[in-house]
Amino acid sequence: MRRWPAFALVWLLVSACTSTPAGAPSPSSSWTSAKPCPSPPAATALRAEGPRVLDGGGHGNVLTVSFGSLGGEPIAISAGAEGTVRFWSLPGFRPVLEPLAGTSALWLGHDVLVSGEKHAYVWNPGTRRVVTRLPAPRGTTLHDGLLYVSDGERVRVWDTRARSWRGSLPIGRAEEMAAGRLRGQDILVTYAGMEEPFRLYDRHTGRPVGKPFYSGDEFADPDDLVVIGDTLHYRTYEGLHVADLTAAKPRPSILVPADGTRFRAALAAPGLLAGGRRVPEEQGGEGSLASPIELFSTSGELLGSLQGHDAGITSLALGTLDGTRVLLSGSEDNTVRLWDLATRRQLGSSPAGAVDGVDHVALADDRLAVAAEENGALQVWDLAEGRPAGARMTGPGSLTSLAVTGSVAVTGHYDPPTVHLWDLNARKLLATLPGGAVGPLLVNDGRLVGLADRQIHTWDLTARRQLATFAPPPGTTRLGLFHGEPVAVTLKDNTISVRDVTTHEQVSTFAVPPLAGERADSWLALGHVGMYGCAPAIVVTRLESTAIRVLDPMTGRDLTAPLTVPRPDDSLWTAVLDGTGEVAGHLVAQVTLQLDDIVQHSQLWDLSAGRPIGRAQPTTRRISAFATTPTGTVLVSGPDEKLQVWRLTP
Repeated sequence: MRRWPAFALVWLLVSACTSTPAGAPSPSSSWTSAKPCPSPPAATALRAEGPRVLDGGGHGNVLTVSFGSLGGEPIAISAGAEGTVRFWSLPGFRPVLEPLAGTSALWLGHDVLVSGEKHAYVWNPGTRRVVTRLPAPRGTTLHDGLLYVSDGERVRVWDTRARSWRGSLPIGRAEEMAAGRLRGQDILVTYAGMEEPFRLYDRHTGRPVGKPFYSGDEFADPDDLVVIGDTLHYRTYEGLHVADLTAAKPRPSILVPADGTRFRAALAAPGLLAGGRRVPEEQGGEGSLASPIELFSTSGELLGSLQGHDAGITSLALGTLDGTRVLLSGSEDNTVRLWDLATRRQLGSSPAGAVDGVDHVALADDRLAVAAEENGALQVWDLAEGRPAGARMTGPGSLTSLAVTGSVAVTGHYDPPTVHLWDLNARKLLATLPGGAVGPLLVNDGRLVGLADRQIHTWDLTARRQLATFAPPPGTTRLGLFHGEPVAVTLKDNTISVRDVTTHEQVSTFAVPPLAGERADSWLALGHVGMYGCAPAIVVTRLESTAIRVLDPMTGRDLTAPLTVPRPDDSLWTAVLDGTGEVAGHLVAQVTLQLDDIVQHSQLWDLSAGRPIGRAQPTTRRISAFATTPTGTVLVSGPDEKLQVWRLTP
């Protein structure tokens, strides 16, 4: 599914065609004549409970699949990007155990290896107890009842039958591994990462066997390694490969070329190869990402295909069910499916998760939330239960904004430019209004304000009609409320102008000079337009700086000392505000540290108190949506395919 860049959910880029001359403060802007408000004093930081991940009953992007058993009955075990491991009956896909936390799962014969970002553990589904714990593995492979686990410095060996560690092998970094038998010797094939060769070791002593060799392209980054007899099978972006391990210097060849539709998952077994493709959107047609699982002989001859997944295949597993050879598959369409390899028929499918690329979130109150996807799907969530409240609503695609007022959800769309009103109780569309919105929507006293087509639009929600439109100055524009009055703040060339949305008049304009140590030519970013305690404020950040500044919208002066987020090192990190909101009189923000395209971590901050809330979450991705209530609920979409909820208290 096509995703909007994360920064587009926080910073609304609107380049207007016309400019408006500077003007004096508008006498009709009541917030400009409000009583002076002292700078908010340092406050005790809010405390956080959570986060709690909402459970949609299924996965958001399946990452791994595996066959297992429970009480002698076959089950499927799957892990998803949302961070849960789930257990399903076969072939009916009924949940048989409560989900575990993790992003990878591998059946070990009696137990299951569950892995997450930092830690892993071996867990027994019969006793519901942890057998042993270990650091998150870099690479694993299972063979003859022995689990080989690489931690980056050595390979440890776990005996799955005795449930004990056998020791370790002097083998360094191993991102991918496969075990087998070559000329009567038990071997372990490892791959350490990009530009590294394959290496063979004796899997009892860890001594090297033979000479290292490369895949045809040393940058191909092999995955899904399997040893079958004297051959090594694996996949890369080029296709499905095979290498004869008996050769003095093996020369891998491509059995099945990718042909422009990259294999995302593969498996190899005696007499069978399987590859799961992901058809690019430009090849799949409008709204289609159907991706087949193709079956091949070990010589590369196409035997047939399995059709049914609506998005890229991410994982495959081979097994038997009632004497029938079957295949498990996981996909980016959020489902796990079971296939009969003889008839090529689908035998069952897990329910799709309710979280699938959520781009926008809004909170009706502390009990109900709404999540929206770019394809137009809306899901109401019961926050107390942590589960979906009813079926999803499906609207038009190109959804780019979301707001909630009472029991009505408002969605903005860009193609065609429209605004839709939804009844959250009846789960139906109420009205469609002209003039879309491509960024955050403001709802205040029955009025709706949004930005689209380089225009600011205002609607009367009660009368369900458009009231007015006007063009802001050229630049980056963000909407906000000052003492309940809607304003538009535009940033261009590090100069800010503030405009009253009701009168369309410019209220102020000022340049924002850099702080000491900041570059004068580095870009500013608008992070928040709203209240800072009792004072209207504009919050800005600057590229290659971790300072967060709170500015007076009339003068541009700092309302309080700039807050500096600690850097992990001396590099030119940027503090990015991925979302802001007002909670119990405090201004809170989701702050991400980013260096070029590298994301270090994301953390809630109490900007009023100048302190972080809770612990930083290590991540490589930005969040995609953020919402708060004044009474302390914070809802975040991401990172990855999950919705997280915090409760903040003074």
